[in-house]
Amino acid sequence: MTLRPFLDLLTAQTGEVVSDPSNQRIVTAVVVGLVLLGMVVMGVTVWFWRSTRPEPAALAPLEEMSRRGFRQLPADTQKERLDAVRLAMAEEAPADAATPLAQEAEPRDDTRPIDPLLAPPPPVP
Repeated sequence: MTLRPFLDLLTAQTGEVVSDPSNQRIVTAVVVGLVLLGMVVMGVTVWFWRSTRPEPAALAPLEEMSRRGFRQLPADTQKERLDAVRLAMAEEAPADAATPLAQEAEPRDDTRPIDPLLAPPPPVP
């Protein structure tokens, strides 16, 4: 595949000769600069992504399981490590933070209907 038809098209549109050596050096320098700029942006993105990723406490056991060599450990050692992570997670949780299941629901007065139109009619005298 040759670039000659493309260069001829550019020459026809702009009136300049694109294939001359000075223009070739400029184009090469711009391409190299953009590639380097892209690599720098990619590096900054990876650094930023790794340094700012949130780490929810609920995923701590999964993080422990993803460590290198966890699968090769005996089952009892795996269980001990996961229990230690869960215990540390429970100690970090604030004491007053109750889950919705742990909170006691207020008793409802079931004697009155939800919709007043569904109330039974008054007794007929």
